[in-house]
Amino acid sequence: MPFMIKNQSIYQQEELVWANNAECKLTLHTNCRNTKEIARTSARNIGLDSKTFINSPVKGEQSFISEYKSGNEGFALVEKIVKYLLKEKNANAEDIVILTMSDFEKSILKGKNRICNQSLSKFLKKGSICFNTVDDFKGLEAGYLILVDVEVAKYDNSHYRNRLYIGCSRAKQGLFMLLNNPAEDDFATAMEAIESKKKIKKNRINFYQKLAVTELEL
Repeated sequence: MPFMIKNQSIYQQEELVWANNAECKLTLHTNCRNTKEIARTSARNIGLDSKTFINSPVKGEQSFISEYKSGNEGFALVEKIVKYLLKEKNANAEDIVILTMSDFEKSILKGKNRICNQSLSKFLKKGSICFNTVDDFKGLEAGYLILVDVEVAKYDNSHYRNRLYIGCSRAKQGLFMLLNNPAEDDFATAMEAIESKKKIKKNRINFYQKLAVTELEL
């Protein structure tokens, strides 16, 4: 039986005729992977907040968000999160996945093969932290997910937002979104894309509130 999530169709841009014309369609009403908090953040990245997307029986911590101004600052932030997960959450290395919204050559983790004395692997591997691209990790899942190289200015692109949804929704227990040096105007652009109808100030504060995220403090 084919299984399809419209907002995860990142390789086929044209309309999916076979799905629209299917004789029998069954809708999943329960999110079986994410906590309610992760499901909410994932869905709101694409401007959705329906119960179909966030209906999860599992409650957890609110998703976290932070910003960095340079590659070195971003990598140091990832290190802090990894240390926190290993020590405070007693996570194993294989429970942690780092995904880039960019590619390996442009990521803040470019050229890195270790972090916090843990090896990095492109694949899910016991004893290693997985580092991969959002596109290549599609269909897989992670206990704790650190999403890096997020460009707020690109929220006006629906394909980019769908990739954000895919990246965030890989997380089962914890989600950390790291924004690459956003300008204040970028948040206005993003809010216009995901919350265009409501008459609210389109700024950083309301962007964070919309995504239901907490600013990271480590």
